Amino acid sequence: MYEKQLKIAIAAVKASEKTFRKYFGTKTKLQNKSGDFRNLVSLADKTIEKEIRKYILTKFPKHGFVGEENGSVNRKAEFKWVLDPIDGTSNYINGLSSCVISLALLKKEKTVLAVVYVPMLRELYTAILGQGALCNGQPVRVSNKTDLHLGFGALGWSRDIKFAVRLFSKLLPKVLSLRVAGSGTFTLCNVAKGNYDFFVGKGNPAIWDIVAGELIVKEAGGAVVNLKKKPPIQIAANKMLAAKIFKLFK
Repeated sequence: MYEKQLKIAIAAVKASEKTFRKYFGTKTKLQNKSGDFRNLVSLADKTIEKEIRKYILTKFPKHGFVGEENGSVNRKAEFKWVLDPIDGTSNYINGLSSCVISLALLKKEKTVLAVVYVPMLRELYTAILGQGALCNGQPVRVSNKTDLHLGFGALGWSRDIKFAVRLFSKLLPKVLSLRVAGSGTFTLCNVAKGNYDFFVGKGNPAIWDIVAGELIVKEAGGAVVNLKKKPPIQIAANKMLAAKIFKLFK
């Protein structure tokens, strides 16, 4: 099921690789969003979203489409595509390879398919609900570490400095090492692959920031847990490690 949609989704993200590479490492027509100097959008973000939306809706004209930069089309449709044209824009404009194109398909608001492409590393992550997760066609699996003190993980704070300080102060004394990848979706894919043992970030992200990476983690045998605090916290890891991190912040 969904093999046709997966094939077209892969073709769509790869068709935009040329644009992705063209502007990689440049600050062409860079803008701030919502008056936040840390929230950046580039010409590449907007162009890639237009390209992929056109590609997808040409193949599936009755489907809905939600993009980060250019709004939505037929948002109440049974099938709806959700796109983040570049997750990790700051990395992208500064020439760091940890930035991705993230595309997911929802059926009645449930994520059934995910494609995440890392063009500069040529890594393609895919998942179909109930069928496991792959990287470049090979199955991936979350880390099996259950000892928090041996955990190698990553943080994300969505430009919330106070939240970042809280995360660091809670986790740093308890784990082996921490990193900040600068792209939540890229980090979730690396949790799915077992490169990171866990990810802890700010909860309630925008739909395009989470749906693809979340499905890939779950299909790789992991868990994505949302702790309802102020602000909320999101945890991704294998189920035992996620439970331990959950207790740390509860």
